[in-house]
Amino acid sequence: MRLVAQNPFQPVYKTRASRAIEAQVRELIAGSQAQPGDRRPSERVLVHALGVGRSTLREAIRILEFAGLLAVRPGEGTFVAAPTTLRGPGSDATAAVDT
Repeated sequence: MRLVAQNPFQPVYKTRASRAIEAQVRELIAGSQAQPGDRRPSERVLVHALGVGRSTLREAIRILEFAGLLAVRPGEGTFVAAPTTLRGPGSDATAAVDT
């Protein structure tokens, strides 16, 4: 029997698609590519562009809305939240989202 000196495998980390979408939107906002008050594309457009289902996209939007990064206005759309509504690192909302 031959012993293997090192483990050739790396741990596998499962990532939810909604978390990947959340990360992309956070990067857009942090990189100033999305300004407060900017309207985000429609759900239909984003679902097609991201290659995910509506429930996955809605989950990501809910996370971002809870974190204070997006504002959802029924009948109007989803907007980048104004700076006064943004919650900084360490706030209860951000901590709850990151867990």
